[in-house]
Amino acid sequence: MIKKIKIILFISTCFFNYETKSQYAWPIDSNLQIVSNYGEIRSNHFHSGIDLSTDSKLNQKLYAIESGFISRIKVSSGSYGNAIYITHPNDKVSVYAHLNSYISKISELVKKEQYLKKSFEIEIFPKPNTFLIKKNELIGFSGNTGNSTGPHLHFEIRDEHSELPINPLEFYKTNDKSAPVISQIAFYDISDTILPKFDKNLIIKKNKNDSLFLETDHINLDYSKIGIAFSGYDLTSTGNKVSIYQAKLILNGNLIYSHIFNGVHFANTRYVNEYCDKKDNQKFQKCFLPTLFPNTIYGNCINKGRIDLNNRDFNLVILSVEDEYKNKKELQFYIRSNIKSTYKNNSMQGDSIIICSKDFHYSKNNISIKIPSNTLYNSSPLTIKNSIEIDGELALYPSNINLNSAFIIGYLVPKKLINLKRKLFITNKNNTIIPKIINDSLYFESKNFGTFQLVIDTIPPKIKINKNSEKNSISCLVYDDLSGVLKCDFYINNSWVLAEYDAKNKLVKCVFDKNIRKGNLKLKIVAQDKLGNLTTINKIIKN
Repeated sequence: MIKKIKIILFISTCFFNYETKSQYAWPIDSNLQIVSNYGEIRSNHFHSGIDLSTDSKLNQKLYAIESGFISRIKVSSGSYGNAIYITHPNDKVSVYAHLNSYISKISELVKKEQYLKKSFEIEIFPKPNTFLIKKNELIGFSGNTGNSTGPHLHFEIRDEHSELPINPLEFYKTNDKSAPVISQIAFYDISDTILPKFDKNLIIKKNKNDSLFLETDHINLDYSKIGIAFSGYDLTSTGNKVSIYQAKLILNGNLIYSHIFNGVHFANTRYVNEYCDKKDNQKFQKCFLPTLFPNTIYGNCINKGRIDLNNRDFNLVILSVEDEYKNKKELQFYIRSNIKSTYKNNSMQGDSIIICSKDFHYSKNNISIKIPSNTLYNSSPLTIKNSIEIDGELALYPSNINLNSAFIIGYLVPKKLINLKRKLFITNKNNTIIPKIINDSLYFESKNFGTFQLVIDTIPPKIKINKNSEKNSISCLVYDDLSGVLKCDFYINNSWVLAEYDAKNKLVKCVFDKNIRKGNLKLKIVAQDKLGNLTTINKIIKN
């Protein structure tokens, strides 16, 4: 009886802060912190779910938030690592990522598929309603697999048909009473709508009543085409800094801009680079829009949030920010333009002009470039510098332009490298790109402009066996400084055996199962890079 009471007390403690607004249960056997929220501004993407801390520990129990069926299981050395997708009857899919391990019936299915494919990385799509899961059923244990930077659970809720990630906090309520914090306000001269010019930023202060104000709240500007941005953060109930859920901009009583983070599709996640501007280590979130933008984020936006002052009077601006639980903060100030500015004529110059709403094709000097419509957020000039035959370099300018998706580049392999054409890759902004070779031309996709450098890779990966491997296992470091490791296979007595690959730590580990006999074993390790270069190690080991 005492044991039963302890269990009840533990469960009630776990779920004290986070209760369901709907039928969903909490996904983790813990009341630990939300450390990252939906829509958080990351490098090159918006966060598509919420991250739940496990206090730097592995193997917190994970549960299905609702009954349904497992529709997808994925094992990856990067990205989400070990992940489970559960489809529910209400057309929602819950996603649990970076798991350390699955429950036994899922693990058995995964292992069977891995041996069938002779691959650590696999993806399984069980037929609908065959792998049934009940609400609150244990599905696995939290971990740090994939591209995780520390032990935690990444959790998502998606629409089944569109795969649109939905803000999970729409389905849970909390005792969060803290309003978001806005720390600075910034002003842009947007007379050139394609190249907004950052003008200045002002510190936001708080008075004794916790109201926000600017030291100088009547602001004179030397331009009348104005864009406004802000920097700030929200606080969870446990004090973690996360992104602000909702923002509105009101000019003289009229709503001219609003956004809400509850519908950022994976196809638009790179929009974060256009949405946000970094100045002096502060991330400013723009309250004005480029030519093209994802409409799922935005609500009412008059003139794309761009302020066009046509008078010399002071105009009242209210910036309002809000979290998922209606905690709100507002800043009021006045702006006036001293000069009536006009929108600048298109003065773009380059080898070509890309109109962002149209497909772009370039074919000249043995180079082909194909940029689909809606790849760029604004129209832009394109300048091409070609020194491929000399030093293997192709440069596309402006290098800092933001792209929503990939475009295609193709060109002839330099004559001096024809015999090595299958050993070539491209680097761009620390990205490694493996091209497709067709006849004597190479083709590749990129999500960035800038410099594309051709690199030769004839050097195989390196393997370093760990001398202090754990009992009944063997592990090794596998790394490649050029095109990167593609895979690493283990063979014991000439039979392929499962080895787990942890890409971020460059570690491959094989745990001997009960089918591997005791005694001396013939081990072979084969590592392959992304251009087919192989390293093989043969060794006698003892189990």
